[in-house]
Amino acid sequence: MSDLSDLTVSSSSGAYRVTVADQGIETLLGDDAGAIVIIDRRFAAEPAFDGRRLVSVVADEQHKTLAGVERLLVGLREVGATRSDRLVAVGGGVVQDVATLAAQLYMRGLAWSYAPTTLLGMVDSCIGGKSSINAGSFKNLVGSFYPPDRIVVDPEFLRTLPDTALAGGLAEATKISYCRGPSVFERYLQLEAAFGDAPGPLIYHSLNTKRWFIETDEFDTGPRRLLNFGHTFGHALEAATGYAVEHGIGVAIGMIAAERFGVVTGYGVADARLSEHAALLARRDPGLQRAAAQLDYEAFERAFAADKKHGRDGFHVILPDQSGSVAEVVVPRADATLSAARAAVGEALDMVAG
Repeated sequence: MSDLSDLTVSSSSGAYRVTVADQGIETLLGDDAGAIVIIDRRFAAEPAFDGRRLVSVVADEQHKTLAGVERLLVGLREVGATRSDRLVAVGGGVVQDVATLAAQLYMRGLAWSYAPTTLLGMVDSCIGGKSSINAGSFKNLVGSFYPPDRIVVDPEFLRTLPDTALAGGLAEATKISYCRGPSVFERYLQLEAAFGDAPGPLIYHSLNTKRWFIETDEFDTGPRRLLNFGHTFGHALEAATGYAVEHGIGVAIGMIAAERFGVVTGYGVADARLSEHAALLARRDPGLQRAAAQLDYEAFERAFAADKKHGRDGFHVILPDQSGSVAEVVVPRADATLSAARAAVGEALDMVAG
């Protein structure tokens, strides 16, 4: 095993270590020989997990629910989990979300570790400790903060991913870097150009950048809210296509839509370099145009208006600003705003279609 890099994230519940390492999953499992493994069902038959207590999870939006968390809690009980057991979660964002909440709730809390298997998880969601659970028709309505005490990012898992998933993960890394400022975004673009041969440096860059937001604003009440860039538009797009658009691709389109919305309404500024890069990433999804054809614009407006980040004072959106980064802007709760949001996502899809 060759360690690429380590970093430590400070939190109110204690510091936790993140290791980016080739074949790191083998070390993680070796360190936690008696652990109960919460695993994406697609990986359950891998030889590395032979002889271990496994609780498998169907990793899709339909199972990222309170009912899905309850099934996981029951599964932990069925394999004999006690308060002295450690959990190891292995999977992408859905596994992380349900495992985070289950680890916090089961017998009032178990220690746990996490190995993300998607690029989106590796560059973004694996740190920060948030769970996001769907409830009814509302995406990510329920959640908590309960970080693992050990995270191992193993780039070997990238070999199993389709190009759409890689593009979606890069969209999240784009977002994080852009939100931190022009020099950080510039460094991301340099690392992205070499990503195919050397993914580790970009993963570390993205995590180290996100660490600043987490340690500055652990509970998402200040600067960390900027990381919602692309998500208000992206989440609404996902919902309005019946989740035919994958999350990372939705974020890529959402960043373009946010830029277009800011220009049209006068609340933000244009950034062609950002939008062109996001469009290149979104184009790597061969099914996007078919998914976009299913877009229900009325459902988009409803989902946009229902986003949990909004307040009574208006719609809260993150838009590119004059600094070359982003700012949180409050816009009126009005039909005209929803029409502008609708037009912006249409422009974004047209741009991606070329």
